[in-house]
Amino acid sequence: MILSYSPWFFNSLTVYDTVLTTLMDTRIKNTTLSLPAPINENTILIYPNPASDHITIDNGNFAAMAGYSIKIENNAGQQIFQSAINQAQFYVDLSTWTGNGLYFVHLIDPQNNTVTVRKIVLQ
Repeated sequence: MILSYSPWFFNSLTVYDTVLTTLMDTRIKNTTLSLPAPINENTILIYPNPASDHITIDNGNFAAMAGYSIKIENNAGQQIFQSAINQAQFYVDLSTWTGNGLYFVHLIDPQNNTVTVRKIVLQ
């Protein structure tokens, strides 16, 4: 706030009240966003889930999954099942597994990277 007055005559008083404001500057930058096309897009089905005595892993178009593999681990991280994807379906007997609980199915690509993880519940 600024006050000004005339020292000779105090018959006028001027008050300037200043309000601080913020000016936002928006800059637009042209950017191109691109994502790589999906490779070997495929749907893997696991059923029944929850399961009690067996599961079926349907590998969809397994010919497009050359070099891929499936690994199943229990909740403690112990490997229970592993196989290359070389057939249309796997029938997996659950009687030798470590008991009821949660299991994780890992889809592994040819570079040994986990592509996706699915859950199985054994009852």
